[in-house]
Amino acid sequence: MIPVFHDQNERYAWRRQTALAAIAAAVADKRPCPSNDELRKLLGYDSRCAASQLLRDLEADRRIEIAGRGAGRVVKIVATGETTAAPFEGTVRSAINHAARIWGLPMYRLIGASQDRKCTRPRFAIYLVCREHGIPFPQTADVLARDHSTVIHGTERARDIAQRDPDYAAKLDELRKAVNDDMPVRRAA
Repeated sequence: MIPVFHDQNERYAWRRQTALAAIAAAVADKRPCPSNDELRKLLGYDSRCAASQLLRDLEADRRIEIAGRGAGRVVKIVATGETTAAPFEGTVRSAINHAARIWGLPMYRLIGASQDRKCTRPRFAIYLVCREHGIPFPQTADVLARDHSTVIHGTERARDIAQRDPDYAAKLDELRKAVNDDMPVRRAA
């Protein structure tokens, strides 16, 4: 089901993230990349051309590399020319899921382009929790389709807001606990 969006930027951000997730799942399962028709249906586009254009945009942004065209194409996920942020992606996704639950927002609002305080404050908390788990700023930025300087600024803002707002600090602590509970337990070798 396709969510309801408040503006075109949110819709486009959701489509980018959904397309990347579908491609990443296919790559992880060693399946072919979803066809333009499959992406069109998944993303709610009216034409295959729009899905194809989205893939070209992702390629131009250096988020994916496409070798070949049509049914035989091979897609490699990249992040600013490096390998995907896969080792960290699970933690970032966990933080997004828990923040959506804690703040009572749909996930697409957190990864969308909204500048509304309702969306930015939980996003700042996500940045801070990811940083506290040792995830580098560029990798958090890649998963959330942001610039790393935005993540740096948001991390600082989360600390400032938590010092002034006890409700925010409580939600931030709840997010930290939830993400920590999702982390795998490491056993000594």
